[in-house]
Amino acid sequence: EACLVVYDPAVVTYARLAAVMFDRIPDPTMVNRVGKDRGSQYRTGLFVHAEGEMGRARRAYAVENRMWKSSGREVTTEVTSMTGTPTEMDDGPLLFWPAEEGHQRYLAKGGSYGRPQSDAVGCTDEVRCYG
Repeated sequence: EACLVVYDPAVVTYARLAAVMFDRIPDPTMVNRVGKDRGSQYRTGLFVHAEGEMGRARRAYAVENRMWKSSGREVTTEVTSMTGTPTEMDDGPLLFWPAEEGHQRYLAKGGSYGRPQSDAVGCTDEVRCYG
């Protein structure tokens, strides 16, 4: 489960986006797990596309890791190149492709509860986890 973020560097910096990503991960020290969900598809990662982003991604990782290390835990979030240039943290280049139709806009379509959750249908509820 991933999202591809397209951004305008004149509006927001890559460093800010990376920091926000780490702020939104419930526990970046968990391996292949987010909440109750388990498996390699639930690993956390920052997948870099542009050459200049790798340094910023690693700095964001280092900042986050310092905070967690003070409590005796280490961040396991991957920082990986998707440009075809492997980094020391991965096994080679990765590819991104859109999810199957059933997984696109999952919550807006109702998730597993059949209740759409989207501002387009007037829903202002906080995003539901696990459904």
